[in-house]
Amino acid sequence: MNFLKKYKTWLICTAIGIALGLLLAWAFRGKPVESVKIERDTIVQYDTIPHYFPVPKDSALVKYITVKLPVERPIYVSHPPNDSLRIDTIEAEVPVTQKHYKSEEYQAWVSGYMPNLDSIEVYQKTSTITETITITQTAKQKHWGIGVTGGCQYYPNIKQASPFAGLQLKYDNDKWGAGISGGYIHDSKTNQGTPYVSANLSYNIFSF
Repeated sequence: MNFLKKYKTWLICTAIGIALGLLLAWAFRGKPVESVKIERDTIVQYDTIPHYFPVPKDSALVKYITVKLPVERPIYVSHPPNDSLRIDTIEAEVPVTQKHYKSEEYQAWVSGYMPNLDSIEVYQKTSTITETITITQTAKQKHWGIGVTGGCQYYPNIKQASPFAGLQLKYDNDKWGAGISGGYIHDSKTNQGTPYVSANLSYNIFSF
């Protein structure tokens, strides 16, 4: 009981400070930050579609050309004085025709003497895209903070220890830090609490 009476003020201040710190920490809690990562994977495939003996859509006469055609049996013509001339080809005019082939998948033109398109292959391209979305939630980094502080100050010259408790407002950066705190410090001799205000500045030398 003597202990409770002696440190009654200090315990009450500590309890109030802890309660206020928890309340403020809950009120100013940081919302998580979402980072979205999208990965796309594309698979390309070619499907072979054959078309045999397609039917032309139209046909047009383009021109005539003169060509040499072989004869079935050579012809020998007398050639003076004592010789003969062998004829195995004759010249003929041949029509050149152009045929147009068309469907939903291809279009082709073929030219020549009695031309025909025997077959055609169409390579149809198919692309499959797979999309993977990864959402990562990370806590938002905050530099300002409100919390409780407490401890004990010891004075070697008078051999006296004085516990203290209070609230602290602080700012932390990568290297620098600053804070201001206020509360009550308990005097064990007089068994009374005295309000205090303190400020501090810190610099981070090592990180681990």
